[in-house]
Amino acid sequence: MCIRDSPNTCNEQDYLALIKNFEKEIEAAATAMLGTNATGLLKYEAWMPHDWSPPIDATNYATFVIFGALFFLSIASVVLTKLRLRKEPSTQEESLTGAPSEPSSVEKILACFDFSANFQRFLPGSRGDANLRAFDGVRFFMMFWIILAHEYQTAFGRARNPNDFKALTTSDIFVWIYGGMFAVDVFFFLSGFFSAYIFGRRSADARLGVKEYIMVIVHRILRFLPTLAAALFFQWKIQPFLGNGPIWKIYPEDIENRCSSSWWRNLLFINNIGNSEMLGSICIQWGWYLACEVQIFLIIPA
Repeated sequence: MCIRDSPNTCNEQDYLALIKNFEKEIEAAATAMLGTNATGLLKYEAWMPHDWSPPIDATNYATFVIFGALFFLSIASVVLTKLRLRKEPSTQEESLTGAPSEPSSVEKILACFDFSANFQRFLPGSRGDANLRAFDGVRFFMMFWIILAHEYQTAFGRARNPNDFKALTTSDIFVWIYGGMFAVDVFFFLSGFFSAYIFGRRSADARLGVKEYIMVIVHRILRFLPTLAAALFFQWKIQPFLGNGPIWKIYPEDIENRCSSSWWRNLLFINNIGNSEMLGSICIQWGWYLACEVQIFLIIPA
């Protein structure tokens, strides 16, 4: 075959013949799995590499500048922290004679971008109620389970052994693997538990008025929004430039088409609302969970 011997000599008919052979293998595997004739089950159209390139506009430049600034601030913060540690007195005698001065406003702002300090706060057990630290382990195992299930789900579209699908998907162990698709529900439980815990403590202290409720909602949204925006614009405006290849452009082109018209729905946390056409054109489809999280959080005090 030309693909094996000399890929540069392949033409469209060669690709179509390869797809046709693969189609027969998939249909044979599906027939064995479903117990019925699956001929004609697959619908496909020939895709040939094309000259699509990611557009470069003001949004790209702004995204690169913002990510570059964040990287610079992180480096500057780490360097500043190291310099301050060197200047701090090492003994009690030195501290009596040369105590370090109070950090300036600029130093306090840079400290917010200190990677090492933020990483320590991110680690389980670094803060919060010690009685609730067991939930950190629940988060870890549930996230591992979800990633494992989604990896298997996406791998099916790239697998070279479709004849093994039946043996894999009908095995006892696979029930536990694919069950990770429903492990997201555990995070809804955790979110509801901690939300009730927070509002319960505030209610016990008689501090849950309208103003406090609004501030809790604002704090919740601000926890999600910067990270969500960073992930969205990185995937939309930076990721297309990080690779190349025969089929690399399929995914970035799809992201470009969807994000150019619906990116704002993700940032307003309404990307899970709409008809099937609207939901199919959402910028980052995995953001549905954050939208549900924020919407449910809004009605918890009720």
